[in-house]
Amino acid sequence: MSSIVLVVDFQESFDTSSIEDKVRSLTKLTDNTIISLKFKNREGSIFEAELNYKDSIEPELPDWLIRRSDKVFERFGYDGTRSEDFSTYLLDNKIEACYVVGVETDACVLSTAMSLLDMGIQPIVIKDCCTTEASDDVENSALNILRRNIGYQNVVKLEQSDLGFKFDD
Repeated sequence: MSSIVLVVDFQESFDTSSIEDKVRSLTKLTDNTIISLKFKNREGSIFEAELNYKDSIEPELPDWLIRRSDKVFERFGYDGTRSEDFSTYLLDNKIEACYVVGVETDACVLSTAMSLLDMGIQPIVIKDCCTTEASDDVENSALNILRRNIGYQNVVKLEQSDLGFKFDD
């Protein structure tokens, strides 16, 4: 099966501290292609007007992730598959599964994972490599929504995934 590790919004403008060590290790040890998605807000966008997002106009990924990413795609909304370049990449490379990790489980991770399923690509959300800046209740609700909508078997801890890594918490 052709699969990738998809790192969503691991940008310096978001709080990644709770998962950074695991995501760093995963990107260092995996043999899978690593694709990073980054949210880029447009000046005057609905995100700026309605949600007061001003710090994502020029998003930056950490240097270590830029070095380890095979490709980086920008997008302008929650759903990573709305990036035409990313969607084309998935289809051209006949990607069958994406191991999804990253920031804002309740927004961009959730939206992207559900859209991958719509495209016929198996999303596998690695829950201990995802986080949100919202509360634990919001995080748990997002994971429950994902379990219901992409399948319980597709929301797993890293050590339960086919990636086969085990890290101490």
